[in-house]
Amino acid sequence: MAKKKQSIVDSFVFRQAKAAVDNLSIDHAAPAKKKNNIISGLEHDQNNIRNRAGNYHVLSSHVSGKEHEKISAQEQQENKSPKKPKKITKGSPSVSLSQKQSLVFLWFKDRGESGIFNKPEIQHSLSMPYITVRKAIEKLESLGILELKYDTCQKIYDYKLNLKKDIKLSKKITTISPSYQDHNSIVSSSLNSSSSFLNKNTTTLKDIETILSSDPELGYWQQLKLKPQQIKKWMDEIQINLEDIIDSLKHCRFDLVDNGLLESKPVRDPLSWLYKRLKQYGYYHAPKGYKSFEDKAIERAKERLKKKQERARELEAIREAELEAERQIAFEKMMADPQGDLYKRCFARLNRIEKRLKGKGMVASMRKAFDALVEEGELEIA
Repeated sequence: MAKKKQSIVDSFVFRQAKAAVDNLSIDHAAPAKKKNNIISGLEHDQNNIRNRAGNYHVLSSHVSGKEHEKISAQEQQENKSPKKPKKITKGSPSVSLSQKQSLVFLWFKDRGESGIFNKPEIQHSLSMPYITVRKAIEKLESLGILELKYDTCQKIYDYKLNLKKDIKLSKKITTISPSYQDHNSIVSSSLNSSSSFLNKNTTTLKDIETILSSDPELGYWQQLKLKPQQIKKWMDEIQINLEDIIDSLKHCRFDLVDNGLLESKPVRDPLSWLYKRLKQYGYYHAPKGYKSFEDKAIERAKERLKKKQERARELEAIREAELEAERQIAFEKMMADPQGDLYKRCFARLNRIEKRLKGKGMVASMRKAFDALVEEGELEIA
């Protein structure tokens, strides 16, 4: 079998060598003009064939039959087996978000790559439970999509989105909340400055109307016919978020009413007064002594509790005084009857020294024995 394979290789080498010789003969017979020391593409191929023929001749004369067999098998295997395509290295894997997480992510994305926020704002904007908002934010933070920094003074978060992440949003987000549908959605224009605290605002008129009607501290402004459209206009013009607007309304009401600015200035138009300060400072800071309705409610609750505790202590003192009076009456009756059974029981409890006492000493010793019987349940006082 080995001889047969070797003969096949030899014949193959012989044919290539013969072809090289024939081509070489043709080259000698061709006119000299075609050469001109310039090797054509055909000549280049012929040179390659001659080199291969020489190589095969060397192989046939110096390589053993088994080595021929290995070479032949290797060449056939290389010709048959196709080359495997190179693997394409992909980037970082994509991150899939749930429905709620997708909504919260889009809420941040709509506001801009960075800015400030608080969780109740997202809760009202997306009509989503607070705990769901909190868990979604924690998930975005753990995935490296969201970077947070908490301001303990202002009680707000500074955020920064990592938009380089390959994020796959849920396909069902359009069926969850109307906040991302066309109706009732008013989106403010972004600020030119990247250092602005608020780039975009997705607060709807419905959100503003709900807060105005539900917060009793804002009833003053409802009486002055303040409309959600006016608040939204201020938000867009001054680039202030809804939470700051609401706080400013509360602070201003306290300043005008509780601090008496309506009478001392006097302030003819409270809405114009508020607008000028928002325009000038971007926020109506809490005036001195400011207390929200909630703070006042807490103070009232504390005051009621304090009064109840005082009343309870008074009632307890009265009850104890009544019990003491009843006990004193029963003791005096006992002391007035030395031959009575109760007197004898108390006297039996005295030690030898106490039994010899007289006057106040005897009375004190007998009262001690009397109280012991009451405390032990041996004596009941009606």
